[in-house]
Amino acid sequence: MKIFFDVDGVIMDNIHMVKGWIKRWDTDLEKDLGIHPDKFQEIFKTWFPVVQAGKLNLEEEMERWLKFNDYDAKAWQVIDYWNEKDTNVNHAVYAAVQDLSKKDGIELYVATNQSYERARYLWDVFAFKNYFKDIYYSARLGCLKHDPEYFSQIETELDFDPFFDSPLYFDDDPRNIEVASKRGWNAVLVNGPEDVCNHPLIEAFLKS
Repeated sequence: MKIFFDVDGVIMDNIHMVKGWIKRWDTDLEKDLGIHPDKFQEIFKTWFPVVQAGKLNLEEEMERWLKFNDYDAKAWQVIDYWNEKDTNVNHAVYAAVQDLSKKDGIELYVATNQSYERARYLWDVFAFKNYFKDIYYSARLGCLKHDPEYFSQIETELDFDPFFDSPLYFDDDPRNIEVASKRGWNAVLVNGPEDVCNHPLIEAFLKS
């Protein structure tokens, strides 16, 4: 069985699409790099979603934004800082992932909106590669998850029919749940770790 996990709001306790911030990563951003967190949030309403869709280069856009706002920090410093700080893992969910990865007949995948840089960090440095077979992220697929094409590309690459195979998929964004559900995915809206850990299929797999 194929099981897909979103990152932010599911594997990570950081920003939840319904509840908002759970644990902020940018608390010390101004003290450490001289950038006010509220000012930094502006990028998510302007150019960063385009980076996530793989249409712009993160380091180039970050460098441009920093210079425009007269910040002294370098783009690579901000990106490295962000990657390191934004890893408030949900220990209950991640423990379930680690246990599931040892079970026969289960294939674990990451399905997330991420830039190339963040995806590489999660895969190599944070070591998602030790537990997941692959990471499907928006920059790689060229679209965000509320676009049906995102899921279509995964289905094509892994060669499965969701109406037949019904992959299990955990996400905190209702928009993504709606799109995936219409395609036949067994999509579960995550409001807390119990929605993953207490899911009947997950409980059954972990007890097997």
